[in-house]
Amino acid sequence: MVDMGFFHGMIMYLNCVFEVFLFYHYLNTWFPFYEEDKKIRILESGIFAALIFGINLVGNSYLNLLCIPLVLTFFSWLLFREKIKVLLFYVFFFYAMLCIVEFVCFHIYRALGISIAITEDSWIFRLAVEKICEFMILMQMIRKKHPYLSKDQFFSDLKSLFILPVSVLILLNGFLIRDWYPYGYSVICLGGILIILSNIVNFFVVEKLIITENKVKNQEMMKLKTDLEHNHYQRMQEINEEYAGYIHEMKHIVQTMKLLVEEESHYGLRKLADEASELLKRKSPGSKKFYTHDAVLNAILIEREKEAQNRGICYEVQVQPDAQIDFISETDKIRIFGNLMDNALKAAGECEAGRLFASLYRGNESLVVFQISNNFKHQRKKSGGKYLTTKEDEARHGFGLQMVQELAEKYHGILNIEEGRDQFKVVVILSNIQKTVKK
Repeated sequence: MVDMGFFHGMIMYLNCVFEVFLFYHYLNTWFPFYEEDKKIRILESGIFAALIFGINLVGNSYLNLLCIPLVLTFFSWLLFREKIKVLLFYVFFFYAMLCIVEFVCFHIYRALGISIAITEDSWIFRLAVEKICEFMILMQMIRKKHPYLSKDQFFSDLKSLFILPVSVLILLNGFLIRDWYPYGYSVICLGGILIILSNIVNFFVVEKLIITENKVKNQEMMKLKTDLEHNHYQRMQEINEEYAGYIHEMKHIVQTMKLLVEEESHYGLRKLADEASELLKRKSPGSKKFYTHDAVLNAILIEREKEAQNRGICYEVQVQPDAQIDFISETDKIRIFGNLMDNALKAAGECEAGRLFASLYRGNESLVVFQISNNFKHQRKKSGGKYLTTKEDEARHGFGLQMVQELAEKYHGILNIEEGRDQFKVVVILSNIQKTVKK
């Protein structure tokens, strides 16, 4: 017959191993490992799981509260060798999360009339429920990791977030000792005040993160805009150089023709005319397309033309000369035209004979219409009336059709999407008339 004490000890040790694994995975989301040998990392994890198990065996809540965070901090330092003050921030949040889950489950069981004694057969089930909750919460924390938050960035502001886990631990301990010590309710009041303060601090920290995220996005858009303008002006310089060479050679041809006319050499004139015709076909600057005088849009179309040529895609673009898009901000041009061209090129590139056709023309005095169509290989995913990206990196692939929809509404226009058997067509209508607010 299995000794229940031994069985209980094994379950509790496995519980410690599970929590160390969670902590290991939690920190690895933010930091690279210092120790490259995986076997050594596993050995260290097992040793620290045993150490935490030994602390729990003592059965002293205050010893647990003091020692477990220190053990986890030392363990994290061995694994990642980051600054202690940075690691403490993550350790306290992790430990507070475990304490909150345990505390909430404890009181839910009591409210439901479920026995919390470890002698009951259901204690393993109760423990499993707690661990599942911890795992799900941790996965959400990892999944929602802020893309612009690093271990060094804004640490002076992030230090203030220590108030939250500390206040939670104080509050939970206040509930535990309120019936045993006269100052229990004072501890509860202190924890409550700190939680209120932490909410205020969290509001300002989140506000700073949002502002920073917007700044980073704007910087990315400005960099992209600068690159596009550089490509445009580089293209203009190439055209000017081509024209200069073209005019230089034409001067020589004209001078030679004058001499031949004076000499009445008809054969020489015909030969020179043939050579001049070949020269025009070979070096005419018009052989390279220049789509529009709008610097940003022209750069977008030329860059996508190069990409289409590299991928063997049939690429055709028509821009009506009087189609004015000056009322669209330059960053919005990148978001609208660049995004739609990229999506179309990606879809067409997956076909054996990819093709893309785009046109920009004036609908009337106040409207411009951008139409783009391409063939595609797969069915596009759709959810709730919205087309979803089919790119592998959905989180970072840039601006999708939903972004174009929002920008079309910004310019009092519409976005229309048509999907045929093997043809995907997008029409964007934008207006330069500002809507008036009714009084």
